[in-house]
Amino acid sequence: MSGLNVNCDDIKKIGGVQGDFWALNLKNELGEKLQYTEDPTGKIITEITVQSGSQAYLVEGEKYAHSWGHNRVKTELAKHYAQVVAIRQLAGNEDFLVWFDEFFTASGLVFIFETNEKRFVVLGQNNGLTGIEGDSFNSGTAADSDVTTTIDFTGEEVESPFKYFDTGGGYQANLDFLNGLLIPAP
Repeated sequence: MSGLNVNCDDIKKIGGVQGDFWALNLKNELGEKLQYTEDPTGKIITEITVQSGSQAYLVEGEKYAHSWGHNRVKTELAKHYAQVVAIRQLAGNEDFLVWFDEFFTASGLVFIFETNEKRFVVLGQNNGLTGIEGDSFNSGTAADSDVTTTIDFTGEEVESPFKYFDTGGGYQANLDFLNGLLIPAP
């Protein structure tokens, strides 16, 4: 096992994620998977290639609304990481209801979140995440009640609890690359 060095910059990091995130289908209708290029460590995705005719979807939201995490699972035979994502959106109108139904029933999703440290985290990278049953909305009893709708997703990865996305060109290059995925691939 190698050592871990922690410096002052590591200690000063802040939690939370930005409000907007990208969602991609891990597989298209033909069963073709997203393709990734990784750095030599296998922990950083440097390029994402979507299937022909596919694209990423940008989901707009509020800062600190969403969250993600992972749990370690180890048996005598193997280990894996259970990934969890909670998406919180305000229910606006009937368009929201259509979006909610499609998003919740989707399976095999890949999520990319921007952290408040301006890094991009990829979840569901190999096996995808799927919406799970549970409470999603409660009107509350007071004017200041939380009235967001929550959709929880879960998935499982073997090689890493999550991966970073980094083109190597800096923050703006990463953002431009991800936004370029919003256009359907040829």
